[in-house]
Amino acid sequence: MIQRFSFAQQFFAVSSTIPEGRVLLAGGLYPLRGSRSAYQASVACYDYATGRVVWHFDRTKSYPFRAVAHTRGVCATILPQNFVRCPQGMFRFDAQSGAPISPDSDVRGWQLEFLDATAEAFLFSWVCDATSLLRAVDARGATFEQRSFPYRSTSGGKSIERVIAAGNETFVAVFSLVADDQVVYSIEQWSLTSASPGWEKRTSLKHVVRNGSVLMLWGCSGPNLDVEILSIESGNALTSCRLPLADVVSIQPIDTDSYAVLSISGAYIIHAASRSVSQVAGIGPSDFLDFGALAVDSSMGKLIVVTAGNHQRPGTHLLVLDL
Repeated sequence: MIQRFSFAQQFFAVSSTIPEGRVLLAGGLYPLRGSRSAYQASVACYDYATGRVVWHFDRTKSYPFRAVAHTRGVCATILPQNFVRCPQGMFRFDAQSGAPISPDSDVRGWQLEFLDATAEAFLFSWVCDATSLLRAVDARGATFEQRSFPYRSTSGGKSIERVIAAGNETFVAVFSLVADDQVVYSIEQWSLTSASPGWEKRTSLKHVVRNGSVLMLWGCSGPNLDVEILSIESGNALTSCRLPLADVVSIQPIDTDSYAVLSISGAYIIHAASRSVSQVAGIGPSDFLDFGALAVDSSMGKLIVVTAGNHQRPGTHLLVLDL
């Protein structure tokens, strides 16, 4: 049975699942032009086990949230840009009630788009004055650790794109740079105190998702999906392949070998070992709006698809499908 739910807001991101069959959504309203009162940042908790909204928080006169994660019963969101003299950075909420948690983690800069969580803290990165920075914020406290990287975002240097938790002490940082007149990406393993990366891997694949002890790098090239899987410990390539999937917008792991894929044409499951692709029933091109994200609940055998409209047709459709 397919479950469908609609929101008036544009939800651009969905978290990994929370026990009791829930996910967190981040977004708002982004009309592109008009008065500040038309803009809104929103975060919500949706219970797909019962088909209801548990709580919903709106911040008016604000640009939308763009990323969401959770740990230790806390929800965190990223606000990558805002109006002049308005805060941007990371904001926290109680995952059960939606109550805001102070203090906010304000920062100044750009390239602030992604968020990840360890067992104890939230990680996010940004660029300020040509310096790439990372901050690790305690989930419920006010303490945080911060570091810069020995790169400059000028004259062909590296700019941080995102960070991915790799353990309690290590993380993977994704940097962009220009080489031979092309944008490439440097995937690097770091710690909060290391002077240089443990390993570095150059790739043309922009997107990265963690699956246990490996990273899946992916990107679309015409009608195909290019995939490479790396060891987090060593950075060594374990496998690579090209699959007949176009216009992919999100990939999330199901188990050690299989991944859920959302594209404009529908939802799919890929198996890395056999390099096979199968389609998930219940969603097709007519269901996709303009933005998409997904979460996987392997224990319940569910795929949660979130697709939002653009500024001319705001709103979000949420579908719960059987894997």
